[in-house]
Amino acid sequence: MDVQATAHLKEILTRLERSHRYVVLMYYVDELSAEEIGLVLDLPVHRVSEVLGLFRVKLASMTA
Repeated sequence: MDVQATAHLKEILTRLERSHRYVVLMYYVDELSAEEIGLVLDLPVHRVSEVLGLFRVKLASMTA
């Protein structure tokens, strides 16, 4: 990933709500499953999946 892409990703992450940022980082950095993230954050799996989906949409719209 180049410097510009890294800066862009960091900007997207800082715009997320804290709980959403935790979900994204646990999934992509820590490589936890949605089920594991739900256990750690006391969230239903469908909510974790929803947050990840919203992140992907936001990422796609900001990189397009």
